[in-house]
Amino acid sequence: MLYSPNDLTYLTRREVANHLRVTTTTIDRLIAKGELESVLIGKRRIIPSNSMRQFIDKQLHEGGEAI
Repeated sequence: MLYSPNDLTYLTRREVANHLRVTTTTIDRLIAKGELESVLIGKRRIIPSNSMRQFIDKQLHEGGEAI
């Protein structure tokens, strides 16, 4: 999938965790399971904001399983 830099905001694991009101460990688990896309740049892992939105949309449409 191609992204336009103007279409994306990148969030840290902590920012995503705060938005979803979960721990960074939960975010790491979602990334490891492939449920949340992320990019590793050097030692820093960032998550495109649209990846978080897609995850939320998927949870809403699939009944919101416990994460």
